[in-house]
Amino acid sequence: MNKTIFFFAGELSGDLHGARLLQKIKNFRCIGVGGPRMRSENFQCIVPMEEFQVMGFTDVILNLPRLFKLFFKIRNIILSQNPEGVVLIDYPGFNIRMAQSLRKKGYQGKIIQYIAPSVWAWKHKRVYKMAKSLDVLLTIFPFESEYFSQTTLPVPYVGNPLVHTINQYEYDEDWRKRYNLPAHNKILSIFPGSRASEIEQNLHRQIIAALKFIEHNPSYKLAISLADEKLRVNIEQKLKALKIKAPIVTANDHYELMNSSSMSIASSGTVSLELALHRTPTVITYSMTPLNWLVAKYLFRIDLPFYCIVNITCEYEVFPEAIGLNISSEEIFKKLIYLKQNHTRCQEGCDKLKTILGEDNSSEKASKIIQGLIC
Repeated sequence: MNKTIFFFAGELSGDLHGARLLQKIKNFRCIGVGGPRMRSENFQCIVPMEEFQVMGFTDVILNLPRLFKLFFKIRNIILSQNPEGVVLIDYPGFNIRMAQSLRKKGYQGKIIQYIAPSVWAWKHKRVYKMAKSLDVLLTIFPFESEYFSQTTLPVPYVGNPLVHTINQYEYDEDWRKRYNLPAHNKILSIFPGSRASEIEQNLHRQIIAALKFIEHNPSYKLAISLADEKLRVNIEQKLKALKIKAPIVTANDHYELMNSSSMSIASSGTVSLELALHRTPTVITYSMTPLNWLVAKYLFRIDLPFYCIVNITCEYEVFPEAIGLNISSEEIFKKLIYLKQNHTRCQEGCDKLKTILGEDNSSEKASKIIQGLIC
């Protein structure tokens, strides 16, 4: 009988990474928690990923009772199934505790964390907790391994999955026609986020800043990315409130918009890395609510020179940042002006980022390590 691997992915990005691993892993029975992409592979889904999706500090706090119940449900399933290996994908707060709890309950199988938590941003003590409970930590940024140098935990860099994805992507050259975007216009794009709370907190300010920039630079045309069709109404309401029209570009043309944009505004997150790999000069924004700001500053004591992963990886400001408490549209506008004046320097930083990340196929490399460890 084939050996069993239990996978856990608690959010959309984890579902994507999990699906790519499943495509590479052969001759194992794969079960666990996953989203639509993982469920389309050879995978027995025991609990759907959608039950775990939360966003931001306050959302996590409000959902704690439900998440605790799900935590013990998943832990008990793993203990009863007793798989030869457990692959925990991203979702760090939940997964680190899961690994610890499994070890305390006597689980003897291999535990692999794929994608490291941001130990460089907060809770450095996590390093030692992970070293005690994990068999290997697979990282997607090369600088992360240095934070585990005082432990015996193997921390191989497997490459960044987005590099391979973007390198393999086939662009549709006619995509502009679907949105009535003339070829002669430069595009100033907005990537406001993938959740309703992000749209609510950031998009209005982003649009105001973009409109002011276009007023001074009329060769640019505004376009807004739609990460999920469920958010269309939210975006349309913002546009209607401002009495403007702008094409809303669907997720199917996500990379086409990045590739064709002369400049962009994006809410902080994975999208910043995607934009950098497209060499698209971008202002990274995130306007926090007072409660989230207080929690980040005083409870978790997050204090970094940069918050954008592109800047953290390159160790200098490639993408200007406007992140903090109630960021104004005027601040974002000033960052856009600065970005336009430093366009070439920004693209050179994007090139440096790609060199740092390398060209490895992370899913293939990670799957080989996982299979070798469990066999």
